[in-house]
Amino acid sequence: MSKVSGAYRVLKSYIRFWTEKVYYEETFVEGIENIPSDGTPVMIASNHQNSMNDALGILLAINDRKPNFIVRADVFGISAGFGKFLRAIGLLPAYRLNYEGSAALSANAATFKVSEEALISGETVVIFPEGGHAEGHWLNIFKGGMAKMAFEAAALAGFEKDIKIVPACNHYSSYHGLRGRQLVRFAEPISLSKYYDLYRTKPRTAAREVAAELRAKIESMMLDVKDKEFYDELEFIRCGQIGDDFASGRGIDSSDFSGRLESDKVLVNKFLSARRSENPYFRVINSEEGQTRNELSFLQRKEQKAAAVADGAEEMPATPVEELLLETRQLLKTYDSHHLEERQFRERPTLFGLVLQLAALAVLAPMALVCLWPSALCWFLPLHFAKKAKGDMFEGTFVLAMNILAIIPLAAILTFIVASLKFTVLFAAILVLVLPHVLLFEWKYFKTAKEAISDCRYFRLSKNVRQDIASDRIVLFAKLTEFLKK
Repeated sequence: MSKVSGAYRVLKSYIRFWTEKVYYEETFVEGIENIPSDGTPVMIASNHQNSMNDALGILLAINDRKPNFIVRADVFGISAGFGKFLRAIGLLPAYRLNYEGSAALSANAATFKVSEEALISGETVVIFPEGGHAEGHWLNIFKGGMAKMAFEAAALAGFEKDIKIVPACNHYSSYHGLRGRQLVRFAEPISLSKYYDLYRTKPRTAAREVAAELRAKIESMMLDVKDKEFYDELEFIRCGQIGDDFASGRGIDSSDFSGRLESDKVLVNKFLSARRSENPYFRVINSEEGQTRNELSFLQRKEQKAAAVADGAEEMPATPVEELLLETRQLLKTYDSHHLEERQFRERPTLFGLVLQLAALAVLAPMALVCLWPSALCWFLPLHFAKKAKGDMFEGTFVLAMNILAIIPLAAILTFIVASLKFTVLFAAILVLVLPHVLLFEWKYFKTAKEAISDCRYFRLSKNVRQDIASDRIVLFAKLTEFLKK
């Protein structure tokens, strides 16, 4: 059984506060009752869409044990201190051929051994079968390490212990910025013992069947956008007014994040079903870790064209649903060319409101200037490093990890020392206690300032241009609404 020390509980409480109270606006956990009691060999297998944030979501959802995590090895190389921090919260490195090279693969033996021994001793091991995270709301191809580890652990115990594999998924309202929402779900466990007889004679077949059952359960819980060609357009539709109205029509309140996920799944699948029925050459491709949306979109179009050519089709005119999605793409291009936002056509800002907003920003500017310490370090420094990382899904990792590990403790210590010397110890303590509010104020201030700048651009456009865009939007949204009613 896992031993949870007092120091680990304190560290976890510290991580929980900054993650759930500051970084996210809301966090939700479902199906925690599906995780067997501590002392049962449990492997949690989750989708992977948001780098270290996925691991933190599962870590914070589990309260009565210290799970061991198998995660991509490259995150351990960010710094020596960060690597020690990851190991302290139970993360272990998994080396991959395409990233760390064949020479590093031998190091996996130590990780797998520790994990297998932890499993048979009744502890919990968390693994991400995709290997690396996806670049959006979809599920990549599973690697073979998950099933291999589970069966080897069972063999180590003489196949006398039943290892439970709990499917899990993480879901996010956004991968970028602060104050988003996160949902962690756990499904009913898969009993590995039912595959033991098959494994003894056909180990590869057993591994494939376990992976297939696991994948089906994870897919059923998450939003898996299979159409990468129109991924951005589908995101715009489901996350905006159309998605809100669709959910409302199904009796789902906007505050119900779990219900909204289920509504979004139905919405996205309506478009997928229509493309499949209307376009005989439409293809869904299997995605690998590291592939971007643009790469997958290109490959999907390439396979579709190849299928059409093989069938002797010289042209592939857009189908009705594709016309809708292409019109949505054109609207997004119009927004982008004018530096506009969907918010401005949904909420319709007024000049009077903009003037009030600018006045409030001016009044609060001195406070925002004071709050640049330590906000500039906490929010903007991590983003600088995140932009240099491979893949834009590392933003949350940098913002959370750098703050939790170094920036926030350092800022709190320096603030306390300077304030103690200049004022009083009590005043210094109060300043440290209000640091979370300082950071959130600064984030909201800059977010509001960005919106005000965007609204200034909106009003710089001629009234006729704004009306034309608004009219095109109304026509498109009416078509989308009619389509979703079918």
